[in-house]
Order: sequence, then structure tokens, then C-alpha cells
Amino acid sequence: MFAELRSGGIMGKLYVESLTQILVIHLLRQYSTSTQPIAAQNSSFTRTQLQQAIDYITYLNRELSLAELASVVNISPTYFASLFKQTMGISPHQYVIRQRVEQAKRMLSKTNLAIADIALQSASLVKAIYRNSLSASLD
Repeated sequence: MFAELRSGGIMGKLYVESLTQILVIHLLRQYSTSTQPIAAQNSSFTRTQLQQAIDYITYLNRELSLAELASVVNISPTYFASLFKQTMGISPHQYVIRQRVEQAKRMLSKTNLAIADIALQSASLVKAIYRNSLSASLD
């Protein structure tokens, strides 16, 4: 996790924050002595909030963080990650990877750029795909 953060890649910060959120939720569920769950006022995104988050994510060529994405819709990072996954069916990190894959596909089909040029522009994407395929093959 620390190596990913130190790598400075576009996906590093969002990936590490997503893992941190999962760890915090796990620890709270397993070891909390609180017997009363915290009730959320809204249990889903409004259409406007979801669209704002998705529009913001379209800035794909820069590093994103959960805190930054959550601030777009004025909610906490933990709550944002939870609502995003509930609404979209995947985590914000997974969504960003999918969007970058789609961007690379569009570049391959609609431009005359060489595959090597697209790979250079999408270096973090290639790294994320490799990491995900490696972890899947180890499971």
C-alpha cells in the first residue's frame, strides 16, 4: 500500500484511500463496542450529486482522491465511497479504472496514435490493469 502511494502514479492516492476506507470499516464493524449504528440522513446520491461526481471524474489525466471527490458533493470521503458503490455497483477507484480503459479504447479506435503513445499517456492505467490481473490470477 505504501509503495503504491510513493509511486506517485495517477491511481496511487485514490487506490490507497479506497483501501484505507475498507480497512477502517472492517475494524469498526469487527471491534467497535457501539451498539447503535449511525443513521444516515440520505441513503443515496441525488441525481445531481452523482452527475457532479461523474463529471469531475472525467478529468482523467490527474490524480484524484476520495476527499477531493467527496468535496465535490459536500459529503465525507467514507460516506462518498459508500454511496458511490451503492449507487454505481463498483468503488470509485474501480470506476476511474474503467473510465480510463474506455478512454484508451476510444483513443485506439478514433485516433492515429500508436499503441506505444497511448500506453505512455495511460501509464497508470497499464500499471493498474497489470496489478489487477496479477492479483486475480493469485486468487
